[in-house]
Amino acid sequence: MNRPPDHSGSPPSFPIRVQVANQGATGQPALFHQSFRVGRASDADLHIANDYISRYHAQVLFENGAWSIRDLGSSNGLFVNGERVQSAPLHRALDVRLGIEGPWLHLIPEPPPPPPPVVRPPIAAPQTKDVNRYFEKTTGAEPVGEHTMLIRQAFAQIQTKQKRKLRVVRRSLCAVSASRGQRAESHGC
Repeated sequence: MNRPPDHSGSPPSFPIRVQVANQGATGQPALFHQSFRVGRASDADLHIANDYISRYHAQVLFENGAWSIRDLGSSNGLFVNGERVQSAPLHRALDVRLGIEGPWLHLIPEPPPPPPPVVRPPIAAPQTKDVNRYFEKTTGAEPVGEHTMLIRQAFAQIQTKQKRKLRVVRRSLCAVSASRGQRAESHGC
């Protein structure tokens, strides 16, 4: 039964390295950037000539931001740590055996690249001229717009409230100092 290569799954943002250990010999590592199939069929993405594995034995997938391996209905199955599994996540390096007596796959997902640094535009410091225009005391003779007048009035109200609060704090300190018999002059009383 001939099947076309199946590369389903989303394209990965990082590759996976695969090394095959077959009958005592370890092959060269291969690097995959998309999902791939493993089997003894000549058109399998990772072709392994071994009687213990099926023509299309397993598929290594990249889905939802992570690699995994799943059995494609093979006769001899996938084994992780001696246990037969239908699938296994590949969050870190994992050795998977194809069949109880078959070859080993050493699967190593490459770490994802670090996210690009967030570049924020610099915040421009306000020009002294602009600050002075809105917040310094003026004679009132210069012509100003409605917006400037609103800002000046709001700033004056805030200053008035702050001065009231400061007076209350000073009076409280003076009262506490007087009740303890301390000199009140140190607090401006």
